[in-house]
Amino acid sequence: MVHTLWLLNDVTRAFTHQLVRYRVGTSFIQESMRFLGMKKEFKVLVTGSSADTVIDEDEPYSNFEEYVSAVQTSILSYVDLIERGVPSEDARGVLPTNILTSIYFDCSFRTLQGLFPQRLCCQAQPGEWQPILQEMRRQIKASMGEELEALLRAPYELGKDCGYRASFDRPCKWNVSEPKIIRTGG
Repeated sequence: MVHTLWLLNDVTRAFTHQLVRYRVGTSFIQESMRFLGMKKEFKVLVTGSSADTVIDEDEPYSNFEEYVSAVQTSILSYVDLIERGVPSEDARGVLPTNILTSIYFDCSFRTLQGLFPQRLCCQAQPGEWQPILQEMRRQIKASMGEELEALLRAPYELGKDCGYRASFDRPCKWNVSEPKIIRTGG
């Protein structure tokens, strides 16, 4: 019957869209996007190859420059639409999914036990889930003890395969065992 309450600051809307899929034993309060304009502050997370700043001789821009340019355009369009009197709930549609927000996340410990194996995996969105879950685990260990923290493990940490093997899944970079060929019969 252990419940935890987290305030996750500066997480992307992409992260929160994935987080709210966990429904059993959870509650959420997310910062409304209408507050973005009021704060006059727009923060965006750049991860993965979008953060690549190496400029290829054949490409005039790095991935990062291209990403920043697109984000700036969308934010300036949002501000312009608001100034023209477009309601924020309509104008926010042009903002990037990786714009940062805050969310309160209340969940049972049992829900965390189900969440960790799925999201502390290389199939989860890289660059955001893993650092957040590692920090949550660190805080649980500090405030609740090693016994509870030890229950929050991904399959690879237990020496097991994760089970994600669909054709569209990325290869497991933490694979603990090579596929075995089992021959039966003569």
